[in-house]
Amino acid sequence: MRKTVLSYGWYVATRLFYLAVIYYVFDHLYERFEKIVVAILGILYVSQRTIAVSQGDLFTRVGIELDNIQEKVKEIAEPGYYRRTAETSEIMKMVSTQQTKLAVESVFLGIVSLLCLYELFVAI
Repeated sequence: MRKTVLSYGWYVATRLFYLAVIYYVFDHLYERFEKIVVAILGILYVSQRTIAVSQGDLFTRVGIELDNIQEKVKEIAEPGYYRRTAETSEIMKMVSTQQTKLAVESVFLGIVSLLCLYELFVAI
């Protein structure tokens, strides 16, 4: 449990550091053109990362469903087959951790996109 909390804490801390760096960069841009270009590049980066997060979530869900289908086929093929619950619970715990990190990533990407949009509209 403690390891998971530290993992989440470190993940959030690194995302806060990224936000601080982005804010620092925008704060040290002086020309209008620079702010517009960096804001547009930031929005493109956020778009690309959002697509990656969505694909990660999708592939995780597809993997879980394929595993469920495979287990049903095994149960039909071998009447005495049973699934080890320890193995399944460990996998689901890892999946839950990954989905939580993807949700945190999505929140921070939203904040970065809002910051980039703000800087873009102020510069225009």
